[in-house]
Amino acid sequence: LASKISEVTCNTLSRLPCAKFWPFWVILDHISPRKPLVVENNMLIMTLRTIFLFEKFKLFVVDSLSVHMKFQHVLCSFLVSSDIFDSKLNNILEILVREYTCLIRQSKITSNENDLVISIEPNIQNQQKQNMERFTKNVTQMSFFENFVSHYSSNSFQHKLQSQTILFHLQMFYPSKFRLMVWEELGPLIVKLKCELLGDQDQYLYPLESDQKVLKSYLSALSSNGCFYDSSFTAVSIAAHHLSGNVFNHTKSKSELSAWQRAQFLKQIIFSFSQEGLKFLFSICSKDSKKISKYLKPLIEADSNLTEILISNCSWL
Repeated sequence: LASKISEVTCNTLSRLPCAKFWPFWVILDHISPRKPLVVENNMLIMTLRTIFLFEKFKLFVVDSLSVHMKFQHVLCSFLVSSDIFDSKLNNILEILVREYTCLIRQSKITSNENDLVISIEPNIQNQQKQNMERFTKNVTQMSFFENFVSHYSSNSFQHKLQSQTILFHLQMFYPSKFRLMVWEELGPLIVKLKCELLGDQDQYLYPLESDQKVLKSYLSALSSNGCFYDSSFTAVSIAAHHLSGNVFNHTKSKSELSAWQRAQFLKQIIFSFSQEGLKFLFSICSKDSKKISKYLKPLIEADSNLTEILISNCSWL
């Protein structure tokens, strides 16, 4: 279809003030403040296929939007009813999700939480601008993600690809507010996930988490009753890496916490975790007790009370 679009047609479309937002309009309608459009399966699939073809042939419609904008729009497809989410829809959606997440990672593009999901050209006449804003009024990257997380939390239909896009926002180049929201709102759900990460695992692990609110959310999620202490659980592995790294300071990326702060953090972990959880977290550092003792030494020097707590609660060391 896209290969047969004539030059005349493209030139005509390019002069339209709203052209660069088409064919995202159908998807954008899901985040509109007004009543959502009832989307049929075939219509959504055709829209996504059109976007895919436009990406493939690098037409002006998709080139004029940032990759973050396009990614957010495509994520709106997950807001449809589960009864129309079939394999055909999943296949085309997975292609676009992987394309956009790859571009975001390769370009090391960081998103500003206050950026609009879609921007409005300043030279567009007022009436046209108002018509376009009805789709995106007050929808920032952060507010959109809040709605997306809320939908995931309340919906019993948690699709694997949707779970992967949620976890994608745990990467360290995103503002910490995104990670905090995921762990605070979805902690009990995501600790049970086993799925492939979108992209390079190191971008989820490095640099070490420095936001103490996020670290506390890791602690809360991993000390909950529903957590399985197994690195095969995707989110558990990520959180355990950041907790262990900030306590023992053993990773290639060093903790920003002082030795005393790390000692206090370890105390919180010891009093919060079960014995199984403690053994799991300590094993992330090393399975060799001598090496663990080496990493614990500066913490004990910073807080002498830690020795007694370790003897009482970690006798297996």
